[in-house]
Amino acid sequence: MEETRKPFWKTCDLTERDRLNQWRFVWWSLAWAIAWVVASITIKHEWVGKDTAQLIIALLPTVLGVGMLFAYAKFLREADELQRKIQLDALALGFGSGLVGSVLYHLLGRTGFVAAADISDAILILIVGYIAGILIGQRRYA
Repeated sequence: MEETRKPFWKTCDLTERDRLNQWRFVWWSLAWAIAWVVASITIKHEWVGKDTAQLIIALLPTVLGVGMLFAYAKFLREADELQRKIQLDALALGFGSGLVGSVLYHLLGRTGFVAAADISDAILILIVGYIAGILIGQRRYA
């Protein structure tokens, strides 16, 4: 009998509760990312003075970031064992790739082969590693 593979987006089906918690986390993440970009651009272009207003603009994304962390913690707490395993593996890959990749990028920056590293470069490497970990885990345990 020939085994049929599920489409990738149907792998590791989530329960309704997990789906709701995951979307809550996704929306908080999106809000945080947009707020961070807006704050970065606002500060870079000095659209507000260098005073308390700039400090408040810098702190606003942090409030949304804390909301995102609580949403992710709720997702993990209420997820089934398989989802927690996938998330743990993805976090490990994301953290490891962020650490090793940012150190490599920093050293390459010192040699002049790439532009000087910025914190956003390390964050991007970490996020890409985390997403790759989720995709690998979902495929592995499908």
